[in-house]
Amino acid sequence: MKIKGLTIIFFLSLTITVWINFVNYKFSTIPFFSGKEYKLEGMIDGFCLSYIAGYFFYFINVYLVEKTEKKSILPYISFKINLVLSRNNHFIQVLKKDIKSKKNYPSKEEFEILLEKKNLDDLEIFNFEKYNFLEYLKYNRNSTLKNINKILKSGKYVDEELKEILFSLKESLFLKKDYAFNSPDFDLSKMKTYNIVLYKYSEDIKALQNYFDRNLKKYYHLNYPKHFRKKIKNSL
Repeated sequence: MKIKGLTIIFFLSLTITVWINFVNYKFSTIPFFSGKEYKLEGMIDGFCLSYIAGYFFYFINVYLVEKTEKKSILPYISFKINLVLSRNNHFIQVLKKDIKSKKNYPSKEEFEILLEKKNLDDLEIFNFEKYNFLEYLKYNRNSTLKNINKILKSGKYVDEELKEILFSLKESLFLKKDYAFNSPDFDLSKMKTYNIVLYKYSEDIKALQNYFDRNLKKYYHLNYPKHFRKKIKNSL
């Protein structure tokens, strides 16, 4: 149960225990409970007091601790996920020869066209001009895996949905070491035959983007210095 539900029960328990101890109108006024009212009131009061004590313990030792941890861990996780997303987005921008395109998820057919050798031969790899295409793929792969592993080591705040997406990415053929285009002697003329591999990876990236937008986007801006946060928030 979320903290809101627990808090509602806390205030209900507090109201009941105040009523039992400080209000004259009690169960004794109801004929059915005549002679039994003190036992009933004692039982209910004991339950309410136990819940109130438990709520304070949970609020101080669990909720507040987790809230503090989230302020440091979730921005870190969101930062690393954004790096994974950015690496893929840069890769698609390179293939499309358009550095301004955003959130690109090509279809299988689009990948087949983008991966044709005539398109790969004259690629300009923005910010990685010294790399050829295969070297760039290797860098992309190593950087992505490194960030995925760091996210997975972040502990209890990596939930099952995020783990499933990350493991799917990690185990994809696109990131498999020495697989086809991840081999240094790969023939680029065969690259377009792996369009389905890149498409499946792109679908996992899309799922990661959706997860980020739903759960972590609000924490990402905490990575910035405080005086930048207002500017970023106002620009959204």
